[in-house]
Amino acid sequence: MAPEVFRGHSPGSAVDIWAWGATVLFAAAGRAPFGGDALPKVMHAVLNTEPDVCSPGTRRPERSAAASPSGSPATAPRCSTGST
Repeated sequence: MAPEVFRGHSPGSAVDIWAWGATVLFAAAGRAPFGGDALPKVMHAVLNTEPDVCSPGTRRPERSAAASPSGSPATAPRCSTGST
């Protein structure tokens, strides 16, 4: 669920975008972006952390072009296991 819903706010169209993004991250990484533990842990992660956008050994998408001296995603920093 989106953070707004956990906070007791009325869901709007932003909730759909958030859910779509979480689904895409799950599909890309092969695991839940906020962990798959008990609901209280997931709620805490959704409300207080950023999603895990990496699969171990892949490149961090938000840093790919910007962090690469050549501007090429192929030379961007790799994700480390458990990075957020």
